[in-house]
Amino acid sequence: MLKITFGKTRYNADKLLLNEADNTLELGNGYRMKNLAPNVKLADFLDYINHQYMLGDNIINAEIWFLRNGGSETQPNYMVEKIVADDQEEKEDFRRSILVDGDGMHHYGFKIIHVHGDTILFETPRALIQVYVQGQLIPFTATALEESLAAFEKITLHTIATCVNHSTANISSETFLRS
Repeated sequence: MLKITFGKTRYNADKLLLNEADNTLELGNGYRMKNLAPNVKLADFLDYINHQYMLGDNIINAEIWFLRNGGSETQPNYMVEKIVADDQEEKEDFRRSILVDGDGMHHYGFKIIHVHGDTILFETPRALIQVYVQGQLIPFTATALEESLAAFEKITLHTIATCVNHSTANISSETFLRS
């Protein structure tokens, strides 16, 4: 297995993918190296890696190569970062409010998965909750409603009704606990 050392950290590099437009080299392990050195081409670095690997060298030191091939001794030559999809953080992170369902059960953390017609589908770490606002179409997208509700420390059915401009008389919820 090929390993590339960036500074003091060694990364497995099982699939190298060069993206010259972004000036990045994806390592195939969930990490990406971005070239910060203006005088260095990543294509040359990739050629060097391939050549050394064919010679039997399984560990490549990026720092030494950059210093020998036009990199700076005082400024950073590259940056290694974890690849995160644009929507991944929103899907993983729950809002840090308390959601109280129609049965009075407290759920710590929530996110809104979907809004359709008069129904809102919430997800909490331990349950799925459907909230019905009978007789009223909800004029929000899931993201907009979640942003609006995130301002509250404790969210009740009354809070949800107030946010969607509806009376609390016809609002109810159904909770499905995860097993």
